[in-house]
Amino acid sequence: VAGESKDPQPQSNRRYCVGLREVGRALAHGNLRLVVVAPDLEDITSEGGLLQRVERMLDSCRKQGVPVAVALSRRQIGRALGRKVPLSVVGVHRVRGAAVSLERLLCELEVGEKEREETIDAERKREEATAAAWQASQQQMPVQPPTHHYAPPQHAHTQTHHTPHTHH
Repeated sequence: VAGESKDPQPQSNRRYCVGLREVGRALAHGNLRLVVVAPDLEDITSEGGLLQRVERMLDSCRKQGVPVAVALSRRQIGRALGRKVPLSVVGVHRVRGAAVSLERLLCELEVGEKEREETIDAERKREEATAAAWQASQQQMPVQPPTHHYAPPQHAHTQTHHTPHTHH
């Protein structure tokens, strides 16, 4: 299949690899410029399952400074690469002819990451301010026992009188 081989070293015509195993091998050899991960990975949480393997791959990306784009569904990644099967992970080796697009994408990823961090920080500050305000209100307003209890009026024999409508 074009774009793939068992050899983790990129060949002159090889631009990408697919799958956790191949991407992991390419990362081990320091041959990737970008990793794309589908956000809709199957949730396999068993020991050594998919999510743990993806976490290890993402750690390797961080350590090597390889940008990661969490984008497109598994089906969309597969279609984009002309495959009939969904793909979870793609590693990009070469960007010949698409270097400008890659730089633009990397800038967008950086902006998106900053915005995400700012959103998380703002939400954290909002939660802290709410908690602080609630604590302050609890300290300022001592709880006092009620002075009287409300009891609704009780009607011993309530009857409903129905008056027929008369039209003149």
